[in-house]
Amino acid sequence: MTGIRARTLKASLRAAGYKIKDKVPNDAAITDELPGEVRDALTRLYEHLGGVLDVQDFAAGDWDFNLVDGLKIELDEFLHFNRYRSATLKLPWAETLPWSADYDEYCERFEYKSQRIRLEGMWASKNSDCMFGGSDPIGMLGPLGPSRWKQRALYDAVKDAYARHKNLALARISVADQIDGKSVDRELKRGRLLNREGLRKLVSARTVYGMERE
Repeated sequence: MTGIRARTLKASLRAAGYKIKDKVPNDAAITDELPGEVRDALTRLYEHLGGVLDVQDFAAGDWDFNLVDGLKIELDEFLHFNRYRSATLKLPWAETLPWSADYDEYCERFEYKSQRIRLEGMWASKNSDCMFGGSDPIGMLGPLGPSRWKQRALYDAVKDAYARHKNLALARISVADQIDGKSVDRELKRGRLLNREGLRKLVSARTVYGMERE
């Protein structure tokens, strides 16, 4: 369903007047480009989440959508909302993020949806287990928990920090949002375009501009 949601959001953005680049090479969020105090905070977050490796920097994956005007847009599905993502929203700069309050609420309301998705790769992977010292059995939220949830939360935090402290803009859209009174999740997975005006309002309300652009 992830592919259907992404394709429908892409079509919705274009219908709303946004111009999207297909690919942007070498455009990942990398913490070694951030101020020292931000990097230190992310390292402490990693340790708080149970990280076991002696690492100083992290690189998150590609941005979901790159717009011609430089805006990045991330689509966050239910697997992004849980106790670990909530912990990332306590970082020093999180209160300045326009999605922070909504996302903290979503983490509390929708963690059960993450727990229901019990596909092995969504719960843990060899790479995420290596980063966080293993995982509890699928479906069990014990002392270790699911390492993949932790890894996903960490990389979301890296992108948040990168957007806040670098010369770019980022907007986050969640499947838990509503536009024009309709569920974003339901509309996207059914392949229905989102309301154009409502989508533009949501993108505008959810956009954070890096300190270098202020």
